[in-house]
Amino acid sequence: MPASPSADAARFMPTLPDEAQVWCLAYDRPLPADVRARAEERLRAFLASWHCHGHPVTAELAVLHERLLVVGAWLAEERVSGCAIDGLTGALGEVAREGGFGWHDPLHIAYLDAEGAFQLAGRAAFKQQARAGAVDAGTVVFDLGVSTLGAVRRGGLTAAAGQAWHRALLPAETAA
Repeated sequence: MPASPSADAARFMPTLPDEAQVWCLAYDRPLPADVRARAEERLRAFLASWHCHGHPVTAELAVLHERLLVVGAWLAEERVSGCAIDGLTGALGEVAREGGFGWHDPLHIAYLDAEGAFQLAGRAAFKQQARAGAVDAGTVVFDLGVSTLGAVRRGGLTAAAGQAWHRALLPAETAA
C-alpha cells in the first residue's frame, strides 16, 4: 500500500470511482501487527456484506502509515446514508472493542513527525510542539474530513501544515 494515495492514485482503491465516499479514521495508538490484522480482516468481512437500502455497497479498505484507515464506498444510484453509515459505525466500534483499542479523537491533529511516523495530538500539544520546533510549516498534516475518493487521489488527504488551517497553530515566524 502506498504511503500516500496520491503517489499512485490510479491503483489506490481501483474498484471505486473518484465520486466514491470516504471515511478516514485512525487507530488511537500503534497496534501490534496481529491485532491490526484481525481488525482489518473483520472490517473487510463487514464491507464485503455491506448494504444500503437493499443494494450492495462496493467498498474497499486501505491502511496508510499502519494507523490510518480509509474506507471507500460506492453506490451507483445513491450515496451511502442512514442505516448503512450506522452499520459501518457499529462495525468499527465492535472491532475496536474486540481488539482493545479505540479510534482517534476527531478533534486531534493527525500528522507525520520528523521521522515520518504517524502521530495524533490535541491542538494545544501540536501548538506546543510547534513552539519547540518539533513541527513546522513543512510538517505533513492530514485532513481526515476529506469526503470523496477523488479528493484523496488528488492529494487532498495531506498538506503541509503551513498550507492548511494548521498554520494558525504555528509560531508566526514559521507559519509561511
